Amino acid sequence: MSTIAGYRFGHVLVDDRELTSDVIVLPTRVIENWWRREGHELVWVDLQDVADELPGRLVVGTGADQRMRPDPDVLDRLGERGVQVECLPTDLPPVITVDISSLKEIDDEIRVKDLPVPPGCEILEEPDDLVVKVAAHREEVEEAAPAPAAAEVPVVGEGEAPAEPGAEGEAPAES
Repeated sequence: MSTIAGYRFGHVLVDDRELTSDVIVLPTRVIENWWRREGHELVWVDLQDVADELPGRLVVGTGADQRMRPDPDVLDRLGERGVQVECLPTDLPPVITVDISSLKEIDDEIRVKDLPVPPGCEILEEPDDLVVKVAAHREEVEEAAPAPAAAEVPVVGEGEAPAEPGAEGEAPAES
């Protein structure tokens, strides 16, 4: 499957190759130098030869002036085939910078609805989806192995019978 690593007006990076014309990126192949029949509109005749190869989600770049749009008939036909169509700006920002300085307490959070949205962009996630949340630092502490039980050492003379001659640890008595 091909990978689109980035795109901006006039440039698409597909499988580490920079392409400078319109393309169709399909799961099994890339059609380079593709051209639409109707200028800034995507019509059925533009896709009919590849309709059976389209993935379940089709992303249409809207071009430099955000003018490229699929014809309603295309949307209907693709919908009947189970293909979801999204029209996205051609010049998507590579990052969205989020100021986290307001996150000062445990459980402070930033949700999708709190993100700064660059002009011409729309965030497709749910507004209440969580982006970042402050949590308490948890340190993993390895449990120390239990100390060996203290050996009970008998105290000499307490509770012991007098040693027999020749007992262990004593010299035998002389006769």
